Amino acid sequence: MKKSKFTPFLLFILLMAGAAIFSVLVLLRTRGACLDTIVSGGGNDRFMDFFNHISYVRDPQNVYFASEHACFPPLIYLMYLLFERMLPQDSTAMYNANQTSSYALLLYVVYCTILTVFLFYSIYKLGRKSIEWSLGITVLIMLSNTFIFGTLERGNSALIVCILLMRAMELRERREGLAKERALILIAVSAGIKIYPAVFGLLYLMEKRWKEAGRLLAYGAFFFFAPFAFFGGWPGVTQFFRNQMIIQSDKSGIGSVGALWNLLTGTQNGEIAAVVYFILAALACVMAEDLWKKAFFLSSMMVIAPLWSGRYTTIYMVIPLILYFRDEHREIIDYIYAFLFAGMFLFAVFTSTRVPERLQMFLAPSAIDRMAIYLMNILILATESARYAKRAVRRRQDIL
Repeated sequence: MKKSKFTPFLLFILLMAGAAIFSVLVLLRTRGACLDTIVSGGGNDRFMDFFNHISYVRDPQNVYFASEHACFPPLIYLMYLLFERMLPQDSTAMYNANQTSSYALLLYVVYCTILTVFLFYSIYKLGRKSIEWSLGITVLIMLSNTFIFGTLERGNSALIVCILLMRAMELRERREGLAKERALILIAVSAGIKIYPAVFGLLYLMEKRWKEAGRLLAYGAFFFFAPFAFFGGWPGVTQFFRNQMIIQSDKSGIGSVGALWNLLTGTQNGEIAAVVYFILAALACVMAEDLWKKAFFLSSMMVIAPLWSGRYTTIYMVIPLILYFRDEHREIIDYIYAFLFAGMFLFAVFTSTRVPERLQMFLAPSAIDRMAIYLMNILILATESARYAKRAVRRRQDIL
């Protein structure tokens, strides 16, 4: 039987390209006015997940007391401290994007350029495809709402974590012991930057690689706690967790399961919904046969399980995206998967004023990626549960 040339990957490309062309036309028609409802703070808070943290770390021992928004683990503050020492004094001003100097902006441009090169390399290694394929995927990701209005506009270090996890996923598939050890270290470093990547340790538990799991735990503890020696010691540890509690208390919007639950039910018990989702996602990760589905649930736990989740976290979905498209898929359901992956990485710029007010939060450009993630969760949970139930029935029939 002749294979159709219209593959799920081609559908993904067409959707991404079509959305980009449409969005460019909207930008031309509105002269960019529609960006006011998409860019954080109407453009007055630009890049501040980068520059604010450079400001916080001016006094390293008191970084966690500088602001409740100093909420990153200390490992990443080593990088921000390096940048702070490289810049002239007062190149950045806390919570004031307009006072960011040209020197600081130039540093940010160089920083983003270097990370983009590493992103391309990580995609190339994990995807096992040609340079042209990897470059094309990288460009499409860079032209997405997630990358432009999340990762770049916020300046968050989530992109670093995404790159490290992609390298870890590729290295752990190799046979050499040194490569596997490097994978453990990269996952531990990722967790030392963002905490949430610790969920990737579930892969080792599911595969019963107990010794590696133990070393991963040891590496993780080191990369998380050791840097506190430079950033406040034990008082810094306690203040870090206080700041985290304050940040996680913001459960507005639909960015996380907890926030969505509160919005839909009118209650304030989103924590329970988040815990339930975390357990379901972990079980689904165990049930899933395909590596990309396991990676999806692990990445999803980092994106929508936290009580507060910024739009930049969708960048973690690059990991299952690359794992999915590196293999050939032609079943009907694969076209749905491709459609939803496109939803996570569309360049979608438009005004939603004609949409009913109750639906605007769900259909706004900044919400499309999250809705695609929620729908992908439901779809994979349903298909994997059905597959698991069929297998259980067959086993029972075999016994009888």
